[in-house]
Amino acid sequence: MVLEEICEALRDGRWHGEDEIAEALDLSPELVRRVVRFLAKYGLVESRVFAEKKFRWLKDAPGLPEALMIVETVSSESMQTCSAIASKLERRR
Repeated sequence: MVLEEICEALRDGRWHGEDEIAEALDLSPELVRRVVRFLAKYGLVESRVFAEKKFRWLKDAPGLPEALMIVETVSSESMQTCSAIASKLERRR
């Protein structure tokens, strides 16, 4: 799965550019850009600007399966309270 491949590339703790990941995984730069921005939006990767924008997996971020479960739970119903979301996540574990 493309998402898993990109996440695995980011999990080594080093900074990676989107084009670098695309080339290493033989993927479209646009696809990598969208996935990395999605991961950044949900707080799974951090970014910094050196000569170019670079990304890496956040050290304390959950793994991909748990993160996807969280995103699915949070987006399943609008206007949920934090306690309702936490309760749903506890039931799903």
